[in-house]
Amino acid sequence: MRAIPDEYKGNDSALYLSAFRDILPVFSTDGRMPEDGPSHMRDFLLASDPNLLHAHFRLEDTYTDAYVAPR
Repeated sequence: MRAIPDEYKGNDSALYLSAFRDILPVFSTDGRMPEDGPSHMRDFLLASDPNLLHAHFRLEDTYTDAYVAPR
């Protein structure tokens, strides 16, 4: 917590720490994108912004695991 700048933590370090611990499970432990990760993100974005319903993009162009060592 000492390494986190105050401007990120705000005035309530305990709240920041609690929120940080709550969100840790969303991070990959090995740096790889799960196979269903891009489609989940697409679904989340579509639910968040209906204007994207007609957007055209290729999920395979939105991420790469190329920089992560092979399993």
